[in-house]
Amino acid sequence: TPVTAAYAFPGDVPVTATLTDGPVEDLNLMTRRAIFAHSMRRVALAQPVAVLARGVTVVLSERGAVRAKTSADSVVMDAGDTLVCDKDVLLTGDAGSQAIVMQVWGR
Repeated sequence: TPVTAAYAFPGDVPVTATLTDGPVEDLNLMTRRAIFAHSMRRVALAQPVAVLARGVTVVLSERGAVRAKTSADSVVMDAGDTLVCDKDVLLTGDAGSQAIVMQVWGR
């Protein structure tokens, strides 16, 4: 849901779930553990959030307008838009704006 934290689990273990109410959107980030590591976090953008470059960064605009600024470019993303970059990025947004930040790097 838009208010819960990311939940980490091993992808090679069977899982089951029971929906308690209505549809869900599922976002998975999977890597080969021996070669890569990764992180995923949801960020509220009422205040600026600095994301330091680490391998490849993917920013998914989840809610509201999300502004992303690197040393070279800036972009405004609507909900559902995605940015992929390998630089530090400063994320800002209006009250209620929210993004999911995913990073993948080599071990």
